[in-house]
Amino acid sequence: MYTIRIFLLSICLVFGVYSHGQNHLFKTDSLQNFSKGFGYGAANLIEIASKNSSYRPQIYLDFTSKTSKGFYYRAGISLSYKRVNQTGLIVNEFLPTNITIGAEKHYYHKDLYFVLGADLFYSMSVRKSRLGPFQFDDYGVGVAPYVGLGYALRNDLSLFTQYEAGVGYFREFVGVGLVTQTTLAVRFAPIRNLSFGVRHFF
Repeated sequence: MYTIRIFLLSICLVFGVYSHGQNHLFKTDSLQNFSKGFGYGAANLIEIASKNSSYRPQIYLDFTSKTSKGFYYRAGISLSYKRVNQTGLIVNEFLPTNITIGAEKHYYHKDLYFVLGADLFYSMSVRKSRLGPFQFDDYGVGVAPYVGLGYALRNDLSLFTQYEAGVGYFREFVGVGLVTQTTLAVRFAPIRNLSFGVRHFF
């Protein structure tokens, strides 16, 4: 009987120590063990505070893959959609459409993680009418540094917010007399001016 009590007491003690240790484990401890991530959400939310009547929020998708040195490669796309009626012709507009590739580094603190990174971006406007082909214009290329903050909801899922603004060369048309010429101009680009979404890790 004495041996059984000691055995049960030992089990309770081990369980108590284990449970106490578990309380000090953070969800980001598990996030660090995953090598890939998939994120999605809404971007350019900072424009909600403006009075711009033509404002359209963007949606974004991105994919991350961890390297052996602890960095993450990232590829993503963000765009906004609008359907317009041009004198009876329906045109679907995806503008701007931003395609990005880059790298980021994660820094963990309890259930939070901070992200520093930079992207190379390719931006364009895409339009498609019902009867016509796809039209592409307003091309631009450049670089966009960004900062992000994630909060782990569980071991493989987090909320994530990011601010990313870039600068690059964009094609513009200028009039020289009666002739219109193409030129490149330096402009700032709101790649993801305040985005909010989720990231799945696997």
